[in-house]
Amino acid sequence: MSEHYVPDSADPSSLPLFAQPVLPRPGRVRGAFTLTPSAPPPGSGPVVPAQVVALPVPRPHAGELDWGLVAALRGQASDRLSA
Repeated sequence: MSEHYVPDSADPSSLPLFAQPVLPRPGRVRGAFTLTPSAPPPGSGPVVPAQVVALPVPRPHAGELDWGLVAALRGQASDRLSA
């Protein structure tokens, strides 16, 4: 029927579970990241582009908003998107 494994000796290290690995794994390999890096060599820093100034966008309809119209358009958009 079922056969059981019978070790040759009473020594638990002869069992695969307790045996030492053939080749021990190397120690922990650490990355190069550090919170206190050494100073980078001169000229290796990031290149900063010239400052870009954003021009003002012209507003075609300057003045007060019709909040009732805004609410109506928002309702229409909501109805169309949920349909």
